[in-house]
Amino acid sequence: VGSEMCIRDSFTVGTLPLRAFTGGHTFFMQRVANFEGHALPRAQPLTVHFTFQYSDTPDYPHGKRQRAREAGLWAADPPSYFSEGRYVKIVGPLFSAAQRVKVFKRFPEWSPQRHMALDAIQRAAIRDLMALATALNATLIMPRLYCTCDRYWGFLQNCRMPTAPTEMPMPFRCSQDALFEIKHWDDKAVRFREADFLDHPSTAREITEAAVRLIVHPTAPAAAAGSAEQRFTATLRPGAPMTEAARAVADANPDARLVEIGAPDLRRLCKWLGSAEANRAFNRRMRYVLQESSRFCPSEDNHESVQNMPHWNWQNPFTAYNCTWGFATVSYTHLRAHETPEHRG
Repeated sequence: VGSEMCIRDSFTVGTLPLRAFTGGHTFFMQRVANFEGHALPRAQPLTVHFTFQYSDTPDYPHGKRQRAREAGLWAADPPSYFSEGRYVKIVGPLFSAAQRVKVFKRFPEWSPQRHMALDAIQRAAIRDLMALATALNATLIMPRLYCTCDRYWGFLQNCRMPTAPTEMPMPFRCSQDALFEIKHWDDKAVRFREADFLDHPSTAREITEAAVRLIVHPTAPAAAAGSAEQRFTATLRPGAPMTEAARAVADANPDARLVEIGAPDLRRLCKWLGSAEANRAFNRRMRYVLQESSRFCPSEDNHESVQNMPHWNWQNPFTAYNCTWGFATVSYTHLRAHETPEHRG
């Protein structure tokens, strides 16, 4: 304590605006930049809090890095990250409006089962895209992922984190770490890029300029020889093995850098990688890469226990009782490898 008399002073305490000083959930899950009145550049954030992420380890923040890449905030990747090799991506949604309506009718909004049912469709599409990337020796570009339930360690309210706004839309576009264990992908050296990779200013323009759309349809005609479409379109019939995709793309454009395919077309390809052993090796890899389990604890299933539990606190992850566990099961991670190519559809 100083010897001089204390001098009276005053100060003001204020709150920082959310759109400039964003939290992890508001930025990555609620996507505050998309709120009405928050459009860029007026809402350009000054700080982003990388919290509520998953897949970090004591050795490396796998989840944080992936979120930063998805948001265009990661500046440590070398130029080769944006230019090397060939890429493959799904164009359009992973599940149809009819599939969504069917799932929504079956499960209420608060139920984690709704989330898991839609994610099963997404997860199967990503598995198939990984198989096609393997057949093409290409780097997978992640599709935009959607969650129908917050990934959170405590009680959920209508499948939302308790501090999230009740009007938060469902499903919402979510970060990759909300559905997958990024460390598993890095452990197996999976070649993948974030969903908005092609929009990154550092991405080589040559990639999109040399794109081929792969169509798999029973009646779609092949592009006419010598036509402008021939260089940008490759056509296969349903049941064609994935190993034929490389030939079809090369026939259209041997210098193709990007192969685009719709989710329905991807499902029509035979999931054959050249041999039963190649499929088994792929399955072993996918069992590790895509396997994930998450706990969802809806408060709607815990009314009585919550009300009667002394000193209950939703911030305590050890007080949740009735929880739903979601698993990436074998059916989502495996391609069948015991059949011959003729029987695979």
